[in-house]
Amino acid sequence: MKYVILLALLSISNVLAAEMVLGEREIDPGVRLTFEIAPKDVVIPTDLHLAENKTDVHIEVLAVWSASAPAGFPEDGFVGYLRVEARVTNERTGDSAEFVLTPHLNLVDSLHYAQNIKLPGPTDDLYEVTFRVGSARQALGLHFDWVDTYGSSLIDDQKFTFSGLALGPMANAYRR
Repeated sequence: MKYVILLALLSISNVLAAEMVLGEREIDPGVRLTFEIAPKDVVIPTDLHLAENKTDVHIEVLAVWSASAPAGFPEDGFVGYLRVEARVTNERTGDSAEFVLTPHLNLVDSLHYAQNIKLPGPTDDLYEVTFRVGSARQALGLHFDWVDTYGSSLIDDQKFTFSGLALGPMANAYRR
């Protein structure tokens, strides 16, 4: 009986999965970025987001202030006004797709940048994901003290690449 319960728990763990953390990086001025692939999800408004049944995975970037952020910025507080984009490339075929990650809100990650996406190929292929993170293109008023200390943007443009990613387990996982 205990083996049946163990087998049932193991098969549930294959279906209900947490995020796949690709990596974490800290950039100036004290912004911590966490790159993740998560199971597909329902995201509203539905006319702006890919439906869960047409999605392979949910791609995410968590952007929060770190302990080395400027004085007065709350550690682990969401960093808004970023431009976050991802290019997903099928390593077997070379096919790729680009996505803009927009602000999302859930009870697990709080505010973050994300998008439901369809992979450019079969879910069992290996993928490379390149994230581009920079200051948002919309106007953000920067006061003299910020510009004097950090320059004329919130952050400098950055690029982060993760290769050899087996995304099939995330594509076959569910949140609920």
